[in-house]
Amino acid sequence: MRVLFVCNMNNHFFSVVRHLRDVGIEAHLLRLKGESLHFHPSYDTFDLSYQAYTKVAPWGEPPLFASVAPSEIRRFLSRFPFIIGCGPTPAFMEAAGMRLDMFIPHGSDLAEMPFFRPSAPARGAVSSVVRFPLAQRRGIQRARYYGGAYTPQFEEALAQLGAEGKREAFPIPPIYANDFNPERIESFFGRSNWYDDFRRIREANDVVVFHHLRHIWKSRATPISKKGNDKFLRGFARTVKAHPDVRFGLVMLEYGPDVEPSMQLVRELGIEKNVHLMPLMGRRELLVGISQADIVCGEFAISWNFGGTIIEGIAMAKPLLHYRIDSMYPEEERFPVMNVSTDDDIFRALSDYVVRPKHYQAMGREAHAWFRSFIVERSMRELARVIAS
Repeated sequence: MRVLFVCNMNNHFFSVVRHLRDVGIEAHLLRLKGESLHFHPSYDTFDLSYQAYTKVAPWGEPPLFASVAPSEIRRFLSRFPFIIGCGPTPAFMEAAGMRLDMFIPHGSDLAEMPFFRPSAPARGAVSSVVRFPLAQRRGIQRARYYGGAYTPQFEEALAQLGAEGKREAFPIPPIYANDFNPERIESFFGRSNWYDDFRRIREANDVVVFHHLRHIWKSRATPISKKGNDKFLRGFARTVKAHPDVRFGLVMLEYGPDVEPSMQLVRELGIEKNVHLMPLMGRRELLVGISQADIVCGEFAISWNFGGTIIEGIAMAKPLLHYRIDSMYPEEERFPVMNVSTDDDIFRALSDYVVRPKHYQAMGREAHAWFRSFIVERSMRELARVIAS
């Protein structure tokens, strides 16, 4: 069966498409107009094979929703008997009179877009202000299936929207594990733009922490978007000062609205020499950098069990410093983490790593084994089953 994945937010669907093609399913990817360059497939691979099964639609921007002809939407979608989408896909399919087969939300497409008010002063924007959120809401409601990992936040949002389809709660692999894994990553070092920089940081430090989540902690944002970066920085700074004989390095990205407030806090905490601020880069480069780190940061504001930064860390068999309320998730969906909720917890966890690095290295390997079996292998089985149903 031919399967189409629509919208490549966070490059997640590009990973799923490659995994499905590996098991014999003819999967294709349709990117939407206006998607961030950061989520182009080339940012997630070192080869050009994606060009054979990836196209770009000339529509997909919420502010221009009302100006898109339904026939133009159907022109890109009608040849596929099974369509899986995220982002604004439900709204555009609803406008075309088509029912989405499976909706796999990434976050704001479920929590915000059904109530979204586009603000760009473009052609069709005024009408889109009214029509887009209504179509997004109805498109989600009418989807046949809802995929993605179980999270209390998503379950509550689906219930509030009156979802009519069947919930199929399983995670999807946001990383193409057949290329990006601890055994194979070294083969990409020579093709990486940033390997030499990451290697220099590695060689100059005893403990390298990789913090590549968006900086969102001071500016106004929905609670679901907050990352708790300030909490982490305070705990990290305490660790640096408590262990003057240990060389700590911290890698962060220029990513998110609060980069400058984070760097101001870095200066206030006196850890400028420990921090290496890198530009926003594709996942293929991030995973090269993570391979040179000792610890990877998840999130510190809201309890999550899955997400891009989380999976990127355990995909490379690194221990994850992360906030998670274990009671919120089924036991089989939990993997070992350095579980922290306060800056005190972060200080204690990082200090303990200095004393017991092998313990945490084993934790990273255990989390990686869970990732391969639970996320990659299980998700391919479950997706194949749903597609065939």
